[in-house]
Amino acid sequence: MKYPISVLIATKNEEKNIEKCIKSVSWADQIFVVDSFSTDRTCEIAEKMGAIVVPFKWEKKDLESITGH
Repeated sequence: MKYPISVLIATKNEEKNIEKCIKSVSWADQIFVVDSFSTDRTCEIAEKMGAIVVPFKWEKKDLESITGH
């Protein structure tokens, strides 16, 4: 059963982890991978697993506001 929930997964070069991550939220109705221009197979793997891949360039100021660093 799929639940009417959308999951967002932020990535950059996560080909070693993305499959396990997507499988862990396979119960969700929609899975979005917000990718910061990976140079590995992250996007390819995510798309093959049915995720919607959205390219997004994280700016340093965005990361600082999230992490506090």
